[in-house]
Amino acid sequence: TSIGGVITYYFNEYQGNKPDLGAKVYLVDSLKVKDFNVELFNKFTLAENCRGSLPKYNQLIEIYLEEVKRTNGKKKFVDENLKAKKNLENCENSKNEILIFLKENDIETNEKFDNLTKNLYNEILKLNNDFPVKSIDNLGGYNFIVKKGTYYVYVKSNNRKFNNIIENNGQIYIKKIRILENDIKDVSYNFSKI
Repeated sequence: TSIGGVITYYFNEYQGNKPDLGAKVYLVDSLKVKDFNVELFNKFTLAENCRGSLPKYNQLIEIYLEEVKRTNGKKKFVDENLKAKKNLENCENSKNEILIFLKENDIETNEKFDNLTKNLYNEILKLNNDFPVKSIDNLGGYNFIVKKGTYYVYVKSNNRKFNNIIENNGQIYIKKIRILENDIKDVSYNFSKI
């Protein structure tokens, strides 16, 4: 019965993904942190991705608005105008879906997102106790021999960091898994560039 995997990070467009040498993988027995809220991490990750995509949508909306203005009313650009209008509509719809998600989850402002971040930080402190930890080897691998049960696999990147209280010292990934006797679970992850 074991839990293992490969942890990588996106290096650049030429070399692609590399082993996240020095990253730490903590194996946390769920019985020892019964009140850990893994959904808070999932909410944080979604919110972070959504908030990060808003500037990209704003930029695309401006590009498509300019394209609509440039091609509007010109007979030889009818197809381009229709395409630009459709792309503009799709971007605006996607942006609105993100804004609705953020509002429904009460994280639409910087202050509310900061509160979510602080709450998650307090949750993560529960995982930093005396639990088994492995450092990622030069191939990106790790492996734990375990008993059957439910565990949190908590990974902290050594090479991918973000400017927030949670990931200032390394981007994180948390997955809750249940393992049975004689089971082998693969918990691999790639820390990508967002």
